[in-house]
Amino acid sequence: MFVLFQYLVTVLRVIFATCEGIYGLFKPSERKNVAGETVLITGAGQGMGRLYALHFAKLGAKVVLWDINKEGNEKTESEVKEMGGDAYAVTVDVRRKEQVYDAAKVVKSEVGKVDILINNAGVFSGESICKLTDEQILRTFEVNTLSHFWTIRAFLPDMLEDDYGHIVTVSSLAGKFGTIPRLTDYCASKYAAVGLTECLDCELRSTGNTGVKTTLICPFFIDTGFIHGITIKHGDDILKKEEVANLVVDAILREKRECMIPFNWNLKAVLKTLLPFQAQNVLEKFFAINVRSQSAFRH
Repeated sequence: MFVLFQYLVTVLRVIFATCEGIYGLFKPSERKNVAGETVLITGAGQGMGRLYALHFAKLGAKVVLWDINKEGNEKTESEVKEMGGDAYAVTVDVRRKEQVYDAAKVVKSEVGKVDILINNAGVFSGESICKLTDEQILRTFEVNTLSHFWTIRAFLPDMLEDDYGHIVTVSSLAGKFGTIPRLTDYCASKYAAVGLTECLDCELRSTGNTGVKTTLICPFFIDTGFIHGITIKHGDDILKKEEVANLVVDAILREKRECMIPFNWNLKAVLKTLLPFQAQNVLEKFFAINVRSQSAFRH
């Protein structure tokens, strides 16, 4: 009888939480103030990383810029400073954990504690599984997945000590839907990043943590200038980078646990769970997203 009572209570709590979540869609939480906080962004030397840096600098945050591309990273630093912002550029290859740990020590010493960590760096190959080289596969996982472990392990302890911080994972809709040809390494690495973030969030909550937040970002393809050879039969167009930057920053400021861009992909995620594989195959053929073979590029 007691077990039955527990089931009933759980069902009622699930219903209440569902209603609360739906209400949150129409009345989202307030945006937090990040003025004076330190935001570290990997892959900040170009593309979306540069836009995130500019957005947070406008909000009064101090931005720490990490990228393997020294010239591009310093250009982002210059743009931030030209608009009156505070930026600190560090050349880091996030694939190399020793470089990550050493750079983290420098940041803590010269800039201070990192309040928001945005794991944005990413690479893309666009080759079929048999044409991918072993080196391409390793690089994809080193940048898109393993680097997240190194950065989180470098900065999370300080966040836990202060019971305040925010870890942001920029994954992809390819981390939710493995239905695009020639993206085996990319999808697998992004799925892994999704799993890492979901488990990290669960781990933080299981310890009673309330001050350290996580946000998972899953966008569609973005017009950063690095995407070539994408064809879409029906459905969403390539996303505008400024629009995505606005939505991502807003999700971080509102401390959303997950943000799919565009929003209608949330419905597709539900359908993926509910529909049989035969029906999923029909939808896959209808939308028919393809990537032509191409060399690697960065986000």
